[in-house]
Amino acid sequence: MTRYRSVPGGFLNLDTNEIEPIVYRTYDDRNPAPRPRINTSDDQEPLMSMADGQMYTSKAKMRESYKPGGNPQGATFVEVGDDQSYKKQAQANRKPDENLIREATERAFADLTAGRLGE
Repeated sequence: MTRYRSVPGGFLNLDTNEIEPIVYRTYDDRNPAPRPRINTSDDQEPLMSMADGQMYTSKAKMRESYKPGGNPQGATFVEVGDDQSYKKQAQANRKPDENLIREATERAFADLTAGRLGE
């Protein structure tokens, strides 16, 4: 079994006293190592813009049609898709009803003092 020691610029083979340089591998199609897929393309399947009715294959060009200068209505449109964040925002901005909280607390305290536990 060959023994090695790390030295500047590579590894020292303790059996032959030769320095073996560090080989840095690059990832390419020949290397099956896993790596994330990154989509850098602006192309997509053709979609119809609801703002002007035209078909687009570029996300950037379709989003241009949502601006006032890019559609015949001259209006600003908002791309929604299946974004549910507007519902979460509405729930987060809702204030609790103080009367409901007070009534529930009073009922729980009355049940506790009357000996009705877990009902």
